[in-house]
Parts: sequence; C-alpha cells; structure tokens
Amino acid sequence: MNRESLSQLLWITLDWFVPLGYAVLAASLTQKIRLINVSLEASIILGAFGFSAGCMLRGPYLGVLLAVVCGVAVGFAQGFPTVFGKIDEIAAGVAVNLAFYGLSVIGAFLLTDSRDVDLLPLAPPSPLVRLAILSSFCLISAGILRVSSWGRWITAIGEENFPADLADIPVRGTSLVVVVWSSIVGSVGGIELARSLSGFSDNHWKIGIGFVAIGLAFAARNRLSVGLAGALAFSLLKSGALCLRFEMPGKLVGYLSDLMPYAGIIAFFAIVSLIRSPKRHQKTVG
Repeated sequence: MNRESLSQLLWITLDWFVPLGYAVLAASLTQKIRLINVSLEASIILGAFGFSAGCMLRGPYLGVLLAVVCGVAVGFAQGFPTVFGKIDEIAAGVAVNLAFYGLSVIGAFLLTDSRDVDLLPLAPPSPLVRLAILSSFCLISAGILRVSSWGRWITAIGEENFPADLADIPVRGTSLVVVVWSSIVGSVGGIELARSLSGFSDNHWKIGIGFVAIGLAFAARNRLSVGLAGALAFSLLKSGALCLRFEMPGKLVGYLSDLMPYAGIIAFFAIVSLIRSPKRHQKTVG
C-alpha cells in the first residue's frame, strides 16, 4: 500500500469514526438509565439534514442551530412516550425513526428538488480539531456524570437497588433530560456525517450508524472507552472494505467487503463477552 492509499484509508476511517463516536456516546448516556435510545438513528439523520439545510439557507451557524433543534425534537418525541407514557422504548423509537426519516426526505425535496445535491462547499475541519471536539464531548459528559449531583441521580436511576437517600429525586424528569441530551449528541454526529458527505443524501445517510452504536454501547456495558474502541475497529474495517472494492472491483469482492465490518462487530461482541464472563463466574463462585 502506497502513501496515497494509506492517507485515503485513514481519512475515510476518520469520516466514519467521528460520527460513530458521537453516536456511541449518545447510546451510552441513555444506557446509564437502562433505556435504549432506538431513535438515535433519527437524531443522526435529522441532525445531518438540519445542518445541511441551514448551511444552504444562511450558513453553518444556522446549520448547527437547526441540527441541535432537530436533536431536541427527536429527544422529546422519544422521551415523552417512553418516560411519561410508559410506552416500550423500542416501539416508540421505531415510530420516531420512520416519522423523522420521512420528514427529512420530504424536506430534501422541498429545498433542492433532488435528494443528491452537494450543498456544502465547506470542508470538514482538520482531523485533530474533529477528534478534539469529540474528546471534549466525551470528557464533559463523563465529568458531569461523575462530579455533579445530577450525574449521581442518573447513576442511581440506573442501579437495580435504588439508594434510599435518593428516593425523592425526579426520576421521570431526569430520564427525559438524559434522552434529550443523548439525542442532541446524536445530532452533532449528524453534523459530522453531513460534513463528511458534503451535503444531504438519503441514500448515504441510511447506513445504520445509530444501530451500530447501540450495539457497541450495549456490548461495552457502560464503558465508553470500550465502545469507542469498537467504533474505531468498525471504522477501520469499513474504510478498508471501501478501499478493497476500488482496488478489486467485482460482485463477490463487493459482497464480502460489505459483510466484513459487520462480521468484525460480531467478533467484537464475542471478545467482550469472553473477557467479561470469567469475572462474572468468579462473582458467582464467590
């Protein structure tokens, strides 16, 4: 592999890892309260649409604002039925995904008369800036959860044995805020996705980043570093598969390259389970 091919591989990996990293963080937040944010996919897609539309209408500042507003809307649409209506989060999330994905496609037609239009002449920031912003989101979220009293509430809600001294905390209100917070983080991942693709395109957005992130966060068991490691492995496999398709065109290679990242995710789940199973066995014996 020459230097140009390696540079292309690393750049594609970054384009996959940064949005997926935000999605893993978002999925990990709701798992703190033992809730699966199935509508994370809608947060990413609508965040990408809002950012692209805002850039086309006024500029990147409006784009960021619209993306955050979209994240808040998805969060409330998922959170209210789940937290206050006691509707199953999976059923609510599937409905939210379908509804908001449809809205994004309709919005794309209304704004551009086409689904595949290059709207963003803005180049993504440098790799170090993108990774620094993602790291700051992770560090700030971890700091809030560990240091603040609100973070203690979130930890308490996720525990099986609810602490007696925190029995009067607003469980529903706190849970709703966590879902909205998770959706906002997902919409920031959508911003990164839109900047990587230079616009909005439903064919490229419908790639299941949100669902991959939920699986990684579930396998990581509230360990964000493990989830991010899985996201990096998936991104490397995905970029390697794309480069392989360019180097060796053909149907068989195309099928195998499409399966390779997801086979890697299954292997990641298996490795994490094997690492954790001896600890669980020791606890059972003890």
